[in-house]
Amino acid sequence: MNYRETIAHETLEWMKRDPKALIMGAGVADNKGIFGTTKLAAEAFPDRVIETPLSENMLTGSLLGLAQEGWHPMLVHARSDFMTLSTEHLVNSLAKWKYMGGGDLNVSIRCIIGQGWGNGPQHTQSTAHWFASVPGLDVFMPTCPADIKREYALMTKEPAVRLIYEHRRLYETSLPDQVNRDGFGYVLIVGVSASRIETDEAAYILTTKMNLHAGAMSIVRFGAKADLSTFYAYPIKPKAILFADISPAGYGILSEIALQCAEAGIKVGRISPPAVPVPASEAIESQAYPTAEQIAQTALDLIGHDGIVDDGAVDNFKPADGSPF
Repeated sequence: MNYRETIAHETLEWMKRDPKALIMGAGVADNKGIFGTTKLAAEAFPDRVIETPLSENMLTGSLLGLAQEGWHPMLVHARSDFMTLSTEHLVNSLAKWKYMGGGDLNVSIRCIIGQGWGNGPQHTQSTAHWFASVPGLDVFMPTCPADIKREYALMTKEPAVRLIYEHRRLYETSLPDQVNRDGFGYVLIVGVSASRIETDEAAYILTTKMNLHAGAMSIVRFGAKADLSTFYAYPIKPKAILFADISPAGYGILSEIALQCAEAGIKVGRISPPAVPVPASEAIESQAYPTAEQIAQTALDLIGHDGIVDDGAVDNFKPADGSPF
């Protein structure tokens, strides 16, 4: 199964396991079912997959009351940008609840990062780095079907306020699980979300074309339940780490990890989209995203290698029906 099919399947299995699982949002019960990801669940459990009006702030607030009554609700946003409308209750209610003596909540919010076919400034943002800095919120950014399976297996038995950031560009992909390695090699390229497509390719370019020992990995969990032990546990440390972010230049989702690596004496660098909104023009949109070749070249520059990598292009996702929703 690919990324999209895995979300649909695991959502259905989660609802089978948990009679208190509940899904709500605009489009969750319509004929498209959020790109097909809620369709199986809506067909099997029509009473627990609830179509709602566009009232994101109110819906986010209702998650607290539902969780207090024993439900395990999931709110779905068709775009990450709509998380701005959930911010008040996320930051001031849900994240703070257990710290004010209210106990653990079991709440999930799914949102999708857009890219490709001219989504434009208001439908391509990743807001994950905003919420990763808020105590009490667990930010999860799956890159492959195995990541999704692991997270859904935890959703009932490990209460959390989960923010699940999916990337539309990954929906039709089936990237393999990341296998633990004996060491990262001379240079490590760290990606997040859909940048894993380019980071894997960049490491391949460096290894096969430049004869360097290069590795690639992505980090999927940030915030309250972030576990970076695997990242730091390898017996062979890289001499340099390049972080390939999807957040604009500035304070991206990987910034804190980059700082920790720098404090540990590892040489670090970063490549990311520029600090401007992504243009709506399909012709120039792909220029906003670093290519695998640009990432490989930046890694070479980081370690002082004089090699030159020919430039390429980002293969932006474009759905067969041409529709953004």
